[in-house]
Amino acid sequence: MTTAIERLGKWLAAGLVVVGAVAIVLVPSWWALLPASVLLVVAAASNRDSTRRSTTLAAICWASVGFFTAISFGLVWPIPQLVGLIAAGAFLRREGWERPAWLGPGSRDRAARLLAAASIPLTTVALVAFIASGRTDVNAATEGLQSLPLWALPLVGLGFVLVNPTVEEVLFRGVLQEMVTEASARAGLGIAAQGVAFGVIHLHGVPGGPLGMVMATSWGVVLGIVRHRTGSLRLVWIVHVLANTAIYTTVVLLAIDDGLI
Repeated sequence: MTTAIERLGKWLAAGLVVVGAVAIVLVPSWWALLPASVLLVVAAASNRDSTRRSTTLAAICWASVGFFTAISFGLVWPIPQLVGLIAAGAFLRREGWERPAWLGPGSRDRAARLLAAASIPLTTVALVAFIASGRTDVNAATEGLQSLPLWALPLVGLGFVLVNPTVEEVLFRGVLQEMVTEASARAGLGIAAQGVAFGVIHLHGVPGGPLGMVMATSWGVVLGIVRHRTGSLRLVWIVHVLANTAIYTTVVLLAIDDGLI
């Protein structure tokens, strides 16, 4: 049975992961890495169970997020995050970390599958309409693409479409949702926490802006529900890949039309 001290440690770990993540994303500077890294190390040291290892995973990944933020890769940003994710996985394997259940196939929950299927067209239409309306800074979003030849864009797009969902799903619906759920013993709170954190980091990304943040938060909650009901990231990863395909295609076509690429 979880003691009050152990539960407090889990809350501390989850809270510091959120604070560290938001600090890195909202403060685009190398200096943001220092306090965020300190917070995450404290969180990792606060537990001796799976929360500690989950926090270590998040710490390494968020360090790569800070790297991306500092050098501004635009839509190429998932690559340094992937490096962080691989490094985290290798480190944890050496520590004897067992693969979490949410990386497995999960259950074939009918309601979750219907919710995921319904979200695909709704999310695609909403994202395309939002970006095409001019609310997204296309120039900033394609900064890392503007010096590339046209033939390279599909290759970069493949990386964005596949890598970005992998990293974000592991961090939010995997690590963070599980940590908050364990700390609170309430699945709903875990779903809500990761949804809000997911929305916050999209304030300056795509879709971007306050409205874009609300959209990302709502979508994050939907994905969190699907992940909870299936116990796996596989279905939400597929939905995320399809959404990113719509994002990348729309942003690149608008950039080409505007003469940015």
